[in-house]
Amino acid sequence: AMLASMVKMILRDWGQYLDDPAAMLQHIQRSLAQKLDMRFVTAVVASVDVPSGRMALANAGHPETYVMAADGGMRSFRPRGRPVNDAIPDQYEAESLQLAPGERIVFLTDGISEAQNAAGLYFSEGDLQKHLGVLRALPAAEICVGVIRAMHSFREPVEELEDDRAICVLEYLGVEHGEALTPSETASHPS
Repeated sequence: AMLASMVKMILRDWGQYLDDPAAMLQHIQRSLAQKLDMRFVTAVVASVDVPSGRMALANAGHPETYVMAADGGMRSFRPRGRPVNDAIPDQYEAESLQLAPGERIVFLTDGISEAQNAAGLYFSEGDLQKHLGVLRALPAAEICVGVIRAMHSFREPVEELEDDRAICVLEYLGVEHGEALTPSETASHPS
């Protein structure tokens, strides 16, 4: 809880970094220097220029970010970047991509991609992509709920959660629709 509070305080300056997600991660790293006590923070920071559909994305040890096309195609992005920690400082890099109207951006925590079942198998990237493909025509909030349910079904009968699990789906509508990003109701399950 203390680490999350520190990160929230650091993010109060987020407006200064809208155009450069990698600089935001560098700011977080500098601000947390010598305060992590062998802990680490994973994060993904994204910025979308609504009129052009350009998205800049930076990653600090977080799982892939997926972009689902309306036609069922899927792209994944994971710009280079280690988790924020005291032991190995990193230089974060941003990746730029073009969004088309109707594409959905999927952010998730490693609690989903690293969920294990009783046999010790992980809910893999392939499992996740399969479920995203099946759920892709649903509203964003239902995609979130469907992925969380699929992950829980995969884990049965394991009951204890060892990590937070969260997923967020945003849809880029393009500028002709007024509000260009439609947020989902983020689905999560705390540990």
